[in-house]
Amino acid sequence: MFKSKPQRKSEALRIFALGLGCLLHSLSGLVFAASPPTQSPLSFTEGSTGTWNANWLGESGRTYFLEWSTDLIKWNNTPFIEFGAGAKSYTMPTQGADKLFLRLHYVDDAAVTTLQQAQTTDFDGDGMPNLWEAANGMNPLNATGNDGAIGDLDGDGANNLWEYVSGTRPNETADKFRGVIQGLAESSIALTADGRLWSWGYNFNGELGDGTTTNRTTPTLVAKV
Repeated sequence: MFKSKPQRKSEALRIFALGLGCLLHSLSGLVFAASPPTQSPLSFTEGSTGTWNANWLGESGRTYFLEWSTDLIKWNNTPFIEFGAGAKSYTMPTQGADKLFLRLHYVDDAAVTTLQQAQTTDFDGDGMPNLWEAANGMNPLNATGNDGAIGDLDGDGANNLWEYVSGTRPNETADKFRGVIQGLAESSIALTADGRLWSWGYNFNGELGDGTTTNRTTPTLVAKV
């Protein structure tokens, strides 16, 4: 069973503070306001059967992300991004566990002024937008390992950036390239499950088949088969 609300709230507040500290450390390269506004902590209300609601008060110009854990060791990203001032809430399934922890991350970026911009911006600079990463179980604030461009979340042989560019899902092994051909001079061609042909690599003699001699560092659509 869940702990009583006072105990659970106190525990969640400690997790929130820990998560915030980790975020500021990992994103130290971003430009923050000289005196950023303080952030209200998470509070919790019981939702419908099997869910709890995480609530907080948003600040203007701030982008929010949520992570959850059942053991404080493995943290998972929610497919959720919020932005700006006002009351915020996210309904979280309990995952069938007897306890659940949530922590709130936020980023202050003066260039981001709307929710749509917060979703399409790439905070960690790995070539994949925030919302796409969050929706596919990746951390939009971490460009390393399986959260980064060269990671392979589902182990299907196509890295995350390729999956984003080609329109396949990085966390679904059934949704992948049918095959990848490694050609001469480090040029590659791949066929995705939906019949689209992609190529990337060196293109000195037009070997990529895209009608140019431009080298491609990411998969480029060549044809629909």
